[in-house]
Amino acid sequence: MINNISISNMEAKAKEFNEVIQEQYYPWFAQYMVMKRASIEPNFHDLYMNFFDKVNSKSLNKEILKATYENCKVLLRSDLIKSSSEERSLLKNLGSWLGKFTIGRNQALRAKKIDPKSLIVEACEKGLMIAVIPFTSKILEPCQSSIANRPPNPWTMGILSLLAEIYNLPNLKMNLKFDIEVLFKNLTVDIKDVKPTSLLKDHLREVEGNLDFSNKDVTASQTPVVAEVPSGTIPSLTHMEQQPEINITSRAMILPNILNQYAAPVRLPTNSTVEDDKVALMMPEQVPSLTQVSPAQTQSTSPSPFSVNQLMVAIPREEIRFKINPKLGSLGPQLQYSKIMDLALDKANREIILPVIQRSVTIASRTTKELILKDYALESDNNTITRSAHLMVGTLAGSLAHVTCKEPLRVALYSNLRNLIQNLMSGSETIEQLIHTLINDNLDLGCAIIEAVATRQARIIKFDVGNMVMVTGGRNTGRVGVSRTGRSTRATLRPSTCCLELFAMPSFLLFVVQENIE
Repeated sequence: MINNISISNMEAKAKEFNEVIQEQYYPWFAQYMVMKRASIEPNFHDLYMNFFDKVNSKSLNKEILKATYENCKVLLRSDLIKSSSEERSLLKNLGSWLGKFTIGRNQALRAKKIDPKSLIVEACEKGLMIAVIPFTSKILEPCQSSIANRPPNPWTMGILSLLAEIYNLPNLKMNLKFDIEVLFKNLTVDIKDVKPTSLLKDHLREVEGNLDFSNKDVTASQTPVVAEVPSGTIPSLTHMEQQPEINITSRAMILPNILNQYAAPVRLPTNSTVEDDKVALMMPEQVPSLTQVSPAQTQSTSPSPFSVNQLMVAIPREEIRFKINPKLGSLGPQLQYSKIMDLALDKANREIILPVIQRSVTIASRTTKELILKDYALESDNNTITRSAHLMVGTLAGSLAHVTCKEPLRVALYSNLRNLIQNLMSGSETIEQLIHTLINDNLDLGCAIIEAVATRQARIIKFDVGNMVMVTGGRNTGRVGVSRTGRSTRATLRPSTCCLELFAMPSFLLFVVQENIE
């Protein structure tokens, strides 16, 4: 019923809904609408709102609002809200839904349930603004069309003043500034005309794992980080970006945090079966996420389909060409910078390559499986399926590894270059210039190397397709399939056995069919 709702048939669907769904099932339906529809389909929010207006049931609206509050609270209390962009997206969509369901209908937002102002203050203290600011911004968006809450409503302006104070905080991440700017623009309010509050002046912020501010601000209370290179010191190198500096003494603490920021734990769909998930992710408990791996633990983790030595051998060393800026010679003695970069990159790769590759291939295999199941549901040629799967999993794994490894690689390169160079020359300022120049010029090369390794490892897969057939209709459904003999069979699905070289890749949709001819 919900799938087929449109503007043209809304009256008929609302009438059908009132006939079919009894009031005793409203709590279940409300939970379904919030979890399965509103949280993942923001483009259809207005359509659903119009549908509920046609249904015209106060008890249903009450249940939907109750389910929305409850699910928002669950996401706000989630331990993964910092690291999981998926959960932040769900929370943001629910914020939009909540705002339209309350403020958009000229109804009050219950402060006992969710108070945006208190929520923002608490988020600033706990480093949760990365999730809360987009959430509250979406709640407030309908204020512009609201009779009661449009600016200069005191309640609305109080929240905007608090957001203005946050906007002026030093080193606030650009994505948070952008969310605040978009909200002010949607409400046709100039942020310069809003007087900031001073509510956050005496509040202390959590430092460790805080993703709301740049590294410079997060580490301000710790040992001072490396000073920035004066812009006039190397005039000929002005094309380089000034990258965030890393304090070598806190490297062991910083690298896990960087890994945590750029690689959230694997989150599986809740409707997947246990057996299929374990095959698809080769038993997740044996595949540690990057958040659980530090450089010292890299070679002592639980059994893995990869080893550091295997991955290091797979690095295409003949393709490595370091970029050495000729102006570096004027900064100090004529060092063999290519050799120094080679040693530093080798050590950095050994520190991060295992968790990066392992995670990237795992996620890519899972994604490939789902895409192949959908896009090749009617394909009968096993070779075509396998070839397409290999291409897809390699491309996905490589791209994910490239994105995931960039910041951890920058940190590891900085540490290793500093250890190597400081033994060869003196002058801390000169050393910092050399390090940043080398990293800026060669970081993309290092990421490309890890991307190439991830692509190769993901594609080294061999499938035994001898007696396997494809069963359309999905996993563990027991639907009727067609065997190679052309006879109709009732399929009992179980994961097939694959022969792998390095990674226990799940067999996407090739299942053994046990025939029970009816």
